[in-house]
Amino acid sequence: MALDFGMDTLFKSEDRDNVGLGKKTKEDYLSIAGTQFMTTAQSTSTVYSNTKGTIDTNTVTPVVAQVNLPHGCTVTAVILYGNDAGEQWVLSRTDNSTNGASKDDLSAGVFNINQEDIKIDFAQINNRKYRYYIHTTTLEGDIVYGARITYNTEL
Repeated sequence: MALDFGMDTLFKSEDRDNVGLGKKTKEDYLSIAGTQFMTTAQSTSTVYSNTKGTIDTNTVTPVVAQVNLPHGCTVTAVILYGNDAGEQWVLSRTDNSTNGASKDDLSAGVFNINQEDIKIDFAQINNRKYRYYIHTTTLEGDIVYGARITYNTEL
C-alpha cells in the first residue's frame, strides 16, 4: 500500500520551487556601523566616532572593518555608505595562517562608496581558512556611515 501525501502536504507553496534543487535558502543581512571602521595608520591619522554610529576622518587614511559572516553562507551583495561617492571600497579575505601579505578581493572590482557590488568572487564564506574585512581607499575629511552585506544561508 502506497501513501500519497501530495507536495502541498510536505512543503509550503513558497518552498516548492527549491525542492528539485535539494536546497532551500534564506536571505539575511549583516550591518556594520561606521563606528566599527578603524584607521590603518593609527599613529598618523585621526578618526572620530560619534553618537550617530558613523566615523569622521580628518586626515588622509584608509579605514577597515572586520566582517563576521556565518561559515558556509554565500555573499550576494555588498555596499558601503558614506558622504563621498568619489571614494572607493573593497571586500577582501586573507588566509588565517598568514600575516595578511596575500589577499583575495571578493568584490568584482573596486566600487565607489554608495555603489553596490552584486557580482561577488569567492562568494561562499570559509571561516576555517580565511578572515574577511571591508576596506576603503584613502579618505580625507569624509564620513563612513556603515556597510550592508546581503548573504544566503541554507536551511
